[in-house]
Amino acid sequence: MLKNKLTSAILLAGLTISSAHAFEFHFQQALGEDMAGQNDGGFSELLPLLVKSSMADLDNDGDLDIWFMLNEIWLNDGQGKFIKSDKGPDVEKDGFFIKLTDIDNDGDIDVAVNREVYLNDGQANYTLGAPLLDQDNEEKESLLILDLVDLDNDEKLDVVTLTVRDTIGVFLNQGNNKYSKIINNDLTLSDDFAIFAKVGTFADVDNDGDLDVWLPSTKDTTPMLLFNDGQGHFTESAQKDFFISLATSNGVTIATTKIAVGDIDNDGDIDAWVTSALSLEEGAPAHVLINDGKGVFTELAQNFDVILSTTDAQLSDVDNDGDLDALEVSLSTTVPAQGDFREMVLTIWLNDGTGHFTNSHKDNIKGFFGTKINMGDFNKDGIQDMIVGDQIWFGGVDPENSGLCDWAEKRFPQFFPKRAPDLVSGNWEYRYYPSVKTYIGVETVQDKIFVLGDVFNGLIEVGNKKEMLELSKKP
Repeated sequence: MLKNKLTSAILLAGLTISSAHAFEFHFQQALGEDMAGQNDGGFSELLPLLVKSSMADLDNDGDLDIWFMLNEIWLNDGQGKFIKSDKGPDVEKDGFFIKLTDIDNDGDIDVAVNREVYLNDGQANYTLGAPLLDQDNEEKESLLILDLVDLDNDEKLDVVTLTVRDTIGVFLNQGNNKYSKIINNDLTLSDDFAIFAKVGTFADVDNDGDLDVWLPSTKDTTPMLLFNDGQGHFTESAQKDFFISLATSNGVTIATTKIAVGDIDNDGDIDAWVTSALSLEEGAPAHVLINDGKGVFTELAQNFDVILSTTDAQLSDVDNDGDLDALEVSLSTTVPAQGDFREMVLTIWLNDGTGHFTNSHKDNIKGFFGTKINMGDFNKDGIQDMIVGDQIWFGGVDPENSGLCDWAEKRFPQFFPKRAPDLVSGNWEYRYYPSVKTYIGVETVQDKIFVLGDVFNGLIEVGNKKEMLELSKKP
């Protein structure tokens, strides 16, 4: 039987037609110099700054482009290849804060770098506009921009700031770059640790149609969930003691370094993934908080590994199964040699659809404290890709392996008829053809090609990947 041959051959062991998944999880890494199709020596040398990046369709061509914290623009060709543009504005200082959004409401993506605003002409050509909070205000030079969000639902971006007194300020946009400050709404935050982790996660937590905000904790403060009344006035959640307990380990206050939000359990409301750390050298497990739909949270018990300080976390459906998975970038336990950067670790947790997670992927990556994760479909194949630091990872199978299967279908249609979907299982990337009950697959550790089916009298190794790639290029 075919099932027994699969199991005994170890090819796609344990898989049957009914248990095969259309997509599991596989990222293909592409280093920065390769993604640009050139090597100008820039990516690795500029790593500490490149780790902070943002993505949006900057040139209005329907794909995601990159704005690096260096204020460099990398435009996507639509297939996930990024080429450095010469259109980037001349920004004198790197920005702690960077936001890609339509600031002037003209339908394209503008950029705020700190208080400076750069307006897009729709083709990723940027010119300097009026700065944020450009009014007579004795505090304006002491303000650090934290975010631009519409707090009062008037379709204008309001400004949330951090002052030198470590308080949160809210400035409502009145139009024409005029703002009104919310009186008695300065909320004490904390120190640079929380700032580095990117302060404030905005989402409609209580389902009342406006944006609320989570604030992380540090060693000196506790995490806060603040509810918006729709006019930019905030009140603290009654669950203060519960959130304090999340930031306490054996009586010691710990930092909640990142709060990522999304519908984790698929019930239509906003849940939270909260990461924490005792220090840069002492980690703490993440927490999964489930929302009752009204902004009241309970913790869903998990069996998480304890990892070192997390610099970013994101929720995204990486395995295309309809639920949100979790990705974290954290410090490696390996102490670097003097003068070297600390390695980072990328960990991916897969969701079973009910909010229970399993660790499926862990890799050491190049990075720097502050490394950010950007998720999106870069090559428009319907699968989530990501950028971590200066590395691009593609969701789905290795394009070379997929290309070999395409070639086999064209060259040998009697064995591999029509276009079959790519499948992934462990170290195997393969396709299955139910009409003839055949498989073709690549074992990715040794890069060997196999076919399987009764027509082949079982399992056959047909060659290594390098040989097959060369063969596929011949007429």
